[in-house]
Amino acid sequence: MSTSPPTDWRDYDWSLLRTDPLDPLTHMALDAVLADEVAAGRRPPTLRIWEWTRSAVVIGRFQSLRNEVDPEGAARHGVQVVRRVSGGGAMFVEPGNTITYSIYAPGDLVRGMSFAESYAFLDRWVLRGLVELGLEAFYQPLNDIATPDGKIGGAAQARRGGAVLHHVTMAYDIDSDKMVEVLRIGKEKLSD
Repeated sequence: MSTSPPTDWRDYDWSLLRTDPLDPLTHMALDAVLADEVAAGRRPPTLRIWEWTRSAVVIGRFQSLRNEVDPEGAARHGVQVVRRVSGGGAMFVEPGNTITYSIYAPGDLVRGMSFAESYAFLDRWVLRGLVELGLEAFYQPLNDIATPDGKIGGAAQARRGGAVLHHVTMAYDIDSDKMVEVLRIGKEKLSD
């Protein structure tokens, strides 16, 4: 195990990838493939900003579908359910109400950091941007982006073959009535 410090963002030539809106399954596949390509050295570290073509519930790698999603609610509202390669909690997304991005970076960028430390580190740039836009945004452990009014985004991560995948979805206009018909949300989580 290396004892040298982690690398810095500026140590890499980054690629920006922006595509037209895609379906949820394609986004989940792209996250896995792009992280693997960075790990193999076939792609430079990449920031991907993306949009959705349809409503979805994205569940974390370790979550129970039965515990997180109401299948009747999802079917009634035409919400596709997909699983991502990273951990974290279930999220409800609809086209036009979220900002989603993924960072695919060499693992050296977060070498020696715990998951908690790497969440804060990898979200720092977006928090600075939100503050510059006039939002009172801050990091809330373990993996949330929040304002004084509550959570506005959540991150998830996966370490894959020498790369780190870090993705964030920030919601700005959630249909909360629909969300509670699709997700099985506890009272504490719902208050967020």
